[in-house]
Amino acid sequence: MAYQVDKFNGTFLTNVPDGTIDSTTDLRFVGKNYAGYGEVQNENFLHLLENFANTTQPPKRISGQIWYDSGKKRSILLLQDCKLARCG
Repeated sequence: MAYQVDKFNGTFLTNVPDGTIDSTTDLRFVGKNYAGYGEVQNENFLHLLENFANTTQPPKRISGQIWYDSGKKRSILLLQDCKLARCG
């Protein structure tokens, strides 16, 4: 049976069928019984730890996501409708 993934505010984001990977966001969601779940889970934790550090914005950003612009050496908060607010 598919997992339903909801946002913190309770709104629906995606369903993840058994044995699959969902790439709706910059983090990948793992379906039940996916054989390679360990690598995906560990990469997700690393991406969170490094705040999606890169010289470009995360491609599948969502409101509230924080990323580190490694080129300009600053953190950026992604607001609703993907508008940017500089945080430091």
